[in-house]
Amino acid sequence: MYIKREEERIFEYLNAPVEYVEPKWLVKELEERMEELGQGVITIFMERGTGKSAFANQMNGLYHSNTLIQAAFSRSYHIQNAVLRGISDFVNAINFGYRHSCNSDDDLYGSEEELPVISLHDENLQQSLASFLNTYHQLYQKDYTILFLDGIDELTSDTSDIMKFLPSREMLDEGIFIVLLSRFEDEQTVLGQSKEHIRRAANSADSIIELRRTSKFNVEVLKKFIMRNKPDATANQVDDLIARADYRMLYLKAILAVAENYDFDNTNETKFISSFLDYVSSFYGINQRTKMEEIAVAIALFPDISLNEYKR
Repeated sequence: MYIKREEERIFEYLNAPVEYVEPKWLVKELEERMEELGQGVITIFMERGTGKSAFANQMNGLYHSNTLIQAAFSRSYHIQNAVLRGISDFVNAINFGYRHSCNSDDDLYGSEEELPVISLHDENLQQSLASFLNTYHQLYQKDYTILFLDGIDELTSDTSDIMKFLPSREMLDEGIFIVLLSRFEDEQTVLGQSKEHIRRAANSADSIIELRRTSKFNVEVLKKFIMRNKPDATANQVDDLIARADYRMLYLKAILAVAENYDFDNTNETKFISSFLDYVSSFYGINQRTKMEEIAVAIALFPDISLNEYKR
């Protein structure tokens, strides 16, 4: 029995992107690739901090009634959940996600249909997931059925078996896609076994989409986000904000959070961090600021250690 659903909903809510700016180029590119392929595996490479997880969130029909591709029945899974909770979380979340919807009227749970499930103990994991998706594609009768797997580069030795579920294109009915989201292999923060998982994501793909942070398509999204949050910004200020954020939405959100109390012309990065910590403590108190300072020190001293090592 899957008992973490309420926790999962809270997690998704807390991580839902505020004033999300639709990456129209990425959506259009994905739709065109699906139309060309018919069915299969598509890998999307995006740089760290450019909105991979936010995109996966917006495509998750379990929590959003209006996903970015209306003709698709789509569900998303974040690999980090399996890293934190164990690989069984993956099969539990997939089984739950396809039976349920953000609109309870669309739930299949409790219907007379014999609903398929996947299991870590299935003899053929590829065929198990393929049959699972094929059946739900028939039940929901959308143009596309899509499973997004976000954070392939975050797989560990304990969770790498998730990739064994990945079916070949021939196993999938027309209109069914698995979309893998990952960082690029050549990024500085990608180390060790992450590179192996990224290569596997590339080799498993029937089509690959790449989006670098300095591309005009990413810059367009960043500019729209700035103008929504700081409509009086000049063109030069917008360019400066994007440059300071290193072309990453993740950093841009932090910068804009403290923009009202931050003099971008007469300060440095050290003062920015202090300003941001002041902003956090104004909401959550001095204890949370102290914890964040401890985490920042740990990251500064040991930038290459893994999340699991931090957890210990």
